[in-house]
Amino acid sequence: MKWVVALSLLLQAGFAYAQQPVESIVGSKGRIVIVDRVEPQLTHNHLGVTIFSTSESKIDNDWHLDRFAAEAATSLLREDGYDVVEVSPESMPVADSRKLSKVELQVLIGWVRKQLQVNGAANVVFLDSATRPYGPMVNGGYSGYGVMSQMGDPPGRVWVYSNVGVSAWSGEPPSWVRKHGWYHDCRKRIDERALGSGSFKLWSADTLLPERDAIKALIVDSLQQDLISLGLLPESGKKPCIAD
Repeated sequence: MKWVVALSLLLQAGFAYAQQPVESIVGSKGRIVIVDRVEPQLTHNHLGVTIFSTSESKIDNDWHLDRFAAEAATSLLREDGYDVVEVSPESMPVADSRKLSKVELQVLIGWVRKQLQVNGAANVVFLDSATRPYGPMVNGGYSGYGVMSQMGDPPGRVWVYSNVGVSAWSGEPPSWVRKHGWYHDCRKRIDERALGSGSFKLWSADTLLPERDAIKALIVDSLQQDLISLGLLPESGKKPCIAD
């Protein structure tokens, strides 16, 4: 989990100076700043029988799905009438961390305020690789986007998925925007035999290539779901993510 997700949790816990979530202005169709912090690597999460057989690994690739996520979010927002400006995460004044001190938090809020003012924007939107729990009464969770497996090696069940998430800041002083609605897992079960009969430790970008389009579609679904829950997009009439 990257710092944006951790930061939201800290704020919800009251860590920051009594910051309260705000409601986004639905249909304002103003300008939005996007900060793309999605990691380029695919993730393989395996849920084993015990904690010792549960693992997470990164899979290098040249698919550039981090950029795909930014372009997809930009397209969804522009199609709904927003003007979108992208700002590099390298301009941010805080390090990538699971925890932020009060001083770092104030620095971040100042940076968000500057982006809102300089760009004449109503919201600063962060794209990041979030983590979801495997399920009730199950330790751990799966993060990023890629492939998730269960039940041994070779695994008995396999899904492709996307946990690419969106968080947003707005208002003065800048505060995180409250999400609404039910969040479905954005995953799709695939035939485990499609990835070969060998160990999942041998999986690579080439192994997953036949599922690339499915992963891209799930990234779009997870972005749309979060943008709707933030009030930045209208309800689509269907749930973008339904786990099978």
